[in-house]
Amino acid sequence: MILISSAALIATFLLGAAAPIDSAPPGDDAPKKPHARARLVLEHPGAPAGGEVWVGLAFDIDPQWHIYWPGQNDSGMPVTMNLTLPQGASLGQWRWPAPVRHLADGDILDHVYEGRVTIIAPLKIPATAKAGDTLSIGGEFDWLVCKTLCLPGSAKLSVDVKVLPADARPQPTADAPLFEAARKRLPRPAGGDVQRTIDGDKATLSVKGAASLRFYPSENSVRVSDLVKTGVATGDSITLPFERTAGKVGTLLGVLEVGRTSETLWYWIEAPIPAPKDK
Repeated sequence: MILISSAALIATFLLGAAAPIDSAPPGDDAPKKPHARARLVLEHPGAPAGGEVWVGLAFDIDPQWHIYWPGQNDSGMPVTMNLTLPQGASLGQWRWPAPVRHLADGDILDHVYEGRVTIIAPLKIPATAKAGDTLSIGGEFDWLVCKTLCLPGSAKLSVDVKVLPADARPQPTADAPLFEAARKRLPRPAGGDVQRTIDGDKATLSVKGAASLRFYPSENSVRVSDLVKTGVATGDSITLPFERTAGKVGTLLGVLEVGRTSETLWYWIEAPIPAPKDK
C-alpha cells in the first residue's frame, strides 16, 4: 500500500529514468488525450454503520499503453494514492491484482497493467454513522502511463458512500464486475501449494503439475538477478538468483504466476532468506 504524494517522484522520473525511453518523435504518442483514465468506484452503494464496502481505483488504459505495478521495474513508478476519509472511517490495505511482464527494446523489463485494471480496498463505515448519511470518499491519485514515451497522469477523484439501515441488503452496483475481475487475479497465500527451497544465493519455487511459472518480485523483495531470463520458466520449477545485502537478512517477496493447461493461478510468495553460513 502506497500513501504518499508522488508529484516529486514523477518529476524526478521524467527528468531521469524516462529519458532513454522517450525517444519517439511527436505523433501518435503526443499527449493529446489521457491514455489512462481513472475512476473511484464502489462494489455496493454503501453499508450499515460499522459495516464494510469495497472501494476500487479503476483504470481504462489505451491499447499499447500501460501503467505500473509496485514491483522491481526497470522504469516507471506505480500508482500512488492519497485518500482522505471521513472521521471514524478506515481503509484496509489496497489489493493489487497480478501484473504482466512488459519487455521493451534494450531488455527493459517492467511489471505492468494493460487494458483494464481495478485496485481494490475495503472501507469500514464509522460505527457512529447514522442511516441515511452520505460519506464522501476522495483524494489525489498519480501515475505514469507509458508506450514508447511516458506521460504523468493525475486525478482528484471522489465517490459517495451511503450509510444504510442495519438490516439492509444492498444490491451490487454497475461497477461490481470490476471487483470480481480484480479478485480473480489477486494472489492467494502460497501455503503448501508452492515448495520453497533456499540454496546459497538462489531460491527455487516448485509447483506440482505446473506447465509454466513467472515470478514478479515486489519492490520490498531482495533483488532478483537478471529477471529477463530468470523470471520465467517452463515446467514446474523456477530458480531465482538473488542479491544479498551485506549484514542483512532479507525476504523473497512477490507474486508467482502458475500456468496450467486449464487455468492460471497467482500465489503470494514470502520466503525469508537465511543469513549465509560461515565458511
